[in-house]
Formats: sequence, structure tokens, C-alpha cells
Amino acid sequence: MFRISLKHNIESIPLAKFIVIIGMVVLLGAFIKMNYLVLLGKTEITTTFTIIKFQTALYDRVITSIIPAIIWVSFMTVNTCFLIIGLMITAVGIKYTLLQEQAKKS
Repeated sequence: MFRISLKHNIESIPLAKFIVIIGMVVLLGAFIKMNYLVLLGKTEITTTFTIIKFQTALYDRVITSIIPAIIWVSFMTVNTCFLIIGLMITAVGIKYTLLQEQAKKS
């Protein structure tokens, strides 16, 4: 991917469009995963005394230790990196698609 992005142009239009599609698939998958993580964070846990949200239970040091909070933040961080990678791949594909279309018009 980096070798392709360092080149000034791509010879084939299907490769440029394929890069856009791959970036969009990665982006869509990351958005779906983020949606599940947000829904899981809002899930309510019923205890004998009270109802607690899952994310509140993770960050409360009285209920759990610091390790589950670190793991939860790492899940969010990895998913955010997937979102950024998907955006970058899509941007590279769009750039080369536009360069190919501009070269066709000239």
C-alpha cells in the first residue's frame, strides 16, 4: 500500500477503484464495530441493589480494578485506528482515481 501511495500515478483504473472499495469496506467495518462497542458500553447491568451501566462499572474503581478499563480503552483505540486507516486508504484511492480521470480528459 505504501509503495502504491509513494508513486505519482497508477497505471490501471481498476486498481485505483479497488483501493477505494477496500478503504470503504474497512471504514464500514470499523463503524459497525464502533456501534457495537458503544451499545455494549450503554448496556445496563442489574445487580441486587442498583442498575449500573457497563461503562460506568468499568471505570468505577470500587466495582472493578483498573485492568478492565485499560482493556476497554484499548478496544476503542484500536477501532479508532481502523477508522483512520480506512479514511487514509479511501483518500489514496480517490486521489488516484481522480488523477486517472484527469489524465483521460487531457
